[in-house]
Amino acid sequence: MEGLPVTQESLVALATSTGWWKGLMDPSVDRAQWLQLHGLWGPYLGHLERESEALGRELKKAISDINPLLILGFHTSGPMSQWFYRGIWRGASDPQHPIILFVPGVGSSQLQEQLRRDGISAVVIAGTYFSHSDPATVREFIRSEGSRSSPGLWLGNLSALCPTSGGPREGGPRQGRKVDYWRTIHAGLQELAAEK
Repeated sequence: MEGLPVTQESLVALATSTGWWKGLMDPSVDRAQWLQLHGLWGPYLGHLERESEALGRELKKAISDINPLLILGFHTSGPMSQWFYRGIWRGASDPQHPIILFVPGVGSSQLQEQLRRDGISAVVIAGTYFSHSDPATVREFIRSEGSRSSPGLWLGNLSALCPTSGGPREGGPRQGRKVDYWRTIHAGLQELAAEK
């Protein structure tokens, strides 16, 4: 079965012809373990990735029908090697219309190369969250990303730095005062402007 295309029909046929379906339908059986045990894990993940890619194509078409100039962007919160991300990004992108990926952390040429190998046309824009970084780290991030000739950067949850009447906002800074972050952002951007 390894290497053969997996469809819903082929899985049903295999399960019913061999009686394996009883194990798969048993709620106490872990689906991933069952698929691995029967040599179907790789084909199953490939099937899921192709389904995700089809979803990406549908999304791109629906948005293009509304406004062909609109650029699709995705914020990633999980491991980017997952079948879902690879599939939807591949389906939603093409060389003439790359997607924008907003990724936490520092952008890298390795990530860009991996995306190319996976058939994904994307512009990677790195960012950071105030809830994960102290002011000095934010300043260094602005300097490092800005000086790499990267297409941009993002700073997560700027609204968390605004005054609120109801107490601290979720996702706000955990290390330092809000004013320290604003000063850091200002100083980091001024340093970038001076270097240009």
